Amino acid sequence: MSDRQDETEGFEQEPESVSAKDAENGFFGGYENSAGQNPNPRPRDVTYAEQNAPVREPPKEGMATASLVLGIASLVTLCCCSVIFVIPIVCAVLSLIFAGIYAKNPGDGKGKITAGRICSIIALVLAAILIFLLIITPVILRSVNFAQYLQEWAENDPEDCTARYDSNGRMIEFIYDNGTGTYVYFELDPETGGITGYSLNDKASVFGD
Repeated sequence: MSDRQDETEGFEQEPESVSAKDAENGFFGGYENSAGQNPNPRPRDVTYAEQNAPVREPPKEGMATASLVLGIASLVTLCCCSVIFVIPIVCAVLSLIFAGIYAKNPGDGKGKITAGRICSIIALVLAAILIFLLIITPVILRSVNFAQYLQEWAENDPEDCTARYDSNGRMIEFIYDNGTGTYVYFELDPETGGITGYSLNDKASVFGD
């Protein structure tokens, strides 16, 4: 045995260097620990894609809340101010817009978004129906001949009903006293017999007293 062998006898040889892949798999210098992991793992290098990955913004919970509040507001304003359709329509449209913005980056507000959308859609549908009725009702009232029906009513209840006619004997006005001091007034088209005007007034406003 040579002198160099004598000097190194009794000492363990230094383990060979290992690759990063072997270190990740639990191998270190030809052996692994009892848990099958590298006791001194090398930190994994961060890839270029991870360094440049876009930062995900936190969920816009405020958008979900705004969508719900505006959806409810659209229904409430439609019931309270049915003639002023601008307010509920604007609330419903804004609610749907906020819901769309939130959907691009959703979070835990899905329930609010769903409720807001349902309220907004219902409000828009009801508003469309009411607008249609407001447009079509005058057309129906003008085209249907109510003069004959009102004439029979005036004949059967002469104490409470007053009818006025033009020079050709066609009814142009019909007034009904409902017993509460308020008079129901109808203005009729003498050509078609349809109703062209309707109002609730006191006696002085109707009869000019």
